[in-house]
Amino acid sequence: MKKTIAIAVAALMILSGTVAFAESKGQNEPASGTPVKMQEAKMLAERLGPQIGEVKENKEEMLRVREEIRNAYGEAQNAIGEMIRNRDQLRLDQIEALEDCLNRIRESRGVLEGTIGEIEGEMTKFRSQARNRNQDGASASLENCAKVQTVRIQEMKRVLEELNKINDM
Repeated sequence: MKKTIAIAVAALMILSGTVAFAESKGQNEPASGTPVKMQEAKMLAERLGPQIGEVKENKEEMLRVREEIRNAYGEAQNAIGEMIRNRDQLRLDQIEALEDCLNRIRESRGVLEGTIGEIEGEMTKFRSQARNRNQDGASASLENCAKVQTVRIQEMKRVLEELNKINDM
C-alpha cells in the first residue's frame, strides 16, 4: 500500500512539474497576426482621418449653432410676447413678416426632424464597416454622414436667421 501511494505522489509531482515548465502560450507572447491587424488599423485611420475630422468639425458646428438658436429662441419669445402685449401698435406688414418667419421655421423643422436619426444610422454603419475593415464602405458612410450634417447645419442657420429677424422686428 505504501508503495502505491508513493508511486501516485511521484507521478503527480512529475506531471505538475511538467505542466509548470511547459511552453507558455499565455499573455506574455504576442498573438500571431497582430502586426498585420495593427497595420490595417493604421491604414484605415490614415485613409479615413480627414473624413473623421470633417464629421467632428461638423458636430462642433452643430452644437455651436444649436446654442445660438437656444439664445435667439429665448429672445424671440420675449419679442413675440412684447408684440402681443402691444398688439394695438402692430402694423399689418409686421404681422405678415412674423407669419412668414414662423412658416419658414416650421419648414426647416420638418427638414431637421429626421437628420439626427440619419446621422446616427450612418455612424453605426461606419463603425460596422470599420470593424470589418471595409475601407470603401466606411468611407462612404462617413461621406453620407457629412452630407446630412451639412444639410442640418444649413437648416439650423436658416432657423437662426429667422429667429434673428423676429428679434429685430
